[in-house]
Amino acid sequence: MPDPAPRLTDSLFLHAPFDLLPPETRKGLIPHIALHDAPAGTVLLREGAAMDGLHVILSGAIEVLSDGGDVVSHRGPGDVLGERALFRDGRATLTARVSEDADYAVIPTAPFRALVDQHPAFARWFRAAAPTRDTAPESAQATGLTALQVADLMAKSPVTSPPDASVSDVARLMRDHGISSVLVTEGDALTGIATVHDLTNKVLAEGLDGTLPVSQIMTPDPITIAPDALGLDALVILAERKINHLPVARNGQIVGMLARTDLIRQQATTASHMVA
Repeated sequence: MPDPAPRLTDSLFLHAPFDLLPPETRKGLIPHIALHDAPAGTVLLREGAAMDGLHVILSGAIEVLSDGGDVVSHRGPGDVLGERALFRDGRATLTARVSEDADYAVIPTAPFRALVDQHPAFARWFRAAAPTRDTAPESAQATGLTALQVADLMAKSPVTSPPDASVSDVARLMRDHGISSVLVTEGDALTGIATVHDLTNKVLAEGLDGTLPVSQIMTPDPITIAPDALGLDALVILAERKINHLPVARNGQIVGMLARTDLIRQQATTASHMVA
């Protein structure tokens, strides 16, 4: 069997927080680490299944799936999977599937816990994974975006409008509810989203009439996120798509709305957590 040391030195130990480990600790850890490769389509983790240790992606790409099978985030080299499970009941809290042929390392639970116990800097990097959902709300560890789910952060009664409502009616809805976006729906189906940005740039700036139906200025078929996705996953999606609002859907049904301001507010209340 090939010596894994060079491969780990050139990959795993270049990424945080493994680069924080002293040389003697890295040397002692190497014999415990198992290296694997997986072709695209492989289900790496399945929600609820027992974990065999911390998974660290060395190459390729992994997609994280919601309960309904929707992709809620993407992980790549240096990203870890399963840390929350190892701090709790040892069962995966997410389903992860290989989207591009991947190599990954597995650090068994016992050696991983030993690293957390013996190396404070390493432990701080994983601290967000430790709290449970019923941890006291004043704890910064319990309120970080890596510990909270979208369901904890979203507005649970999103304001909706039919597609034939006028942009003036939609603007009044935003004013009356103190919000910056309205979901456009037909029955239970989400067809679009209209935001203050749309009203400003597509209506006012173009000198259009307020009787224009909102369907003509809305963003159709907006991307959604699952309520069990992490707040951090939502922040990544918002940044990657350059958007400010995310409808929250479970099995195709809208259950909430998440705005960038909700996440920024959460970060502001846990600044020390985000720095760590």
